[in-house]
Amino acid sequence: MSCLSHEWGSDLQVDASGALTIASNHDGVRQRLLRRLMTPQTGYIWQPDYGAGLPQKIGQIITEAELYALIRSQCALEAGIDQTQPVTVTLTDNGNGGFSCLISYTDAQTNSVQALTLT
Repeated sequence: MSCLSHEWGSDLQVDASGALTIASNHDGVRQRLLRRLMTPQTGYIWQPDYGAGLPQKIGQIITEAELYALIRSQCALEAGIDQTQPVTVTLTDNGNGGFSCLISYTDAQTNSVQALTLT
């Protein structure tokens, strides 16, 4: 599935000819997963169940198990991730009340293992 390339926190990009850039297969999945994880819960009026709201968790008390479950549940909803292959979520305690996260998943279209790191 083709989609516009849109990195979280930045604007849409244009190529040398002035056309909007299209995300490659694995970049599109990574961008959609990141958008899903960062979108506030109930942030979309027409899809109130969309989004994990990870930025909303900053400053809140959340256990490692709750964070793990939240991320895994959102990965299970992303169509670009091959749900027949394992998704690995590795949380690393930063020692300051925060976590770094490494998500490893298989791209459903290319059948290649991809990684997304959140710090």
